[in-house]
Amino acid sequence: MIKVSDDLIVNPVHVASISWDRGHTYTAMIITMADGTKHRVRHDPYSLGGNDCYKAEALIVAGYEKAMEAAERMA
Repeated sequence: MIKVSDDLIVNPVHVASISWDRGHTYTAMIITMADGTKHRVRHDPYSLGGNDCYKAEALIVAGYEKAMEAAERMA
């Protein structure tokens, strides 16, 4: 399980895709789950309690790859 923000924890195996919305004054990560649910998390690592979405993305990808390696070993 990966803690993306204070109110969002995801299982990397259930993440279908990650996309980015980059505007002039903001950046947000959009996580689409396998069931179609979308979560939008604003990237704001500099404020107290802010979210580092790039770090969260790296953790999600690493968690997914680790789960796939484990599944291959069991097959």
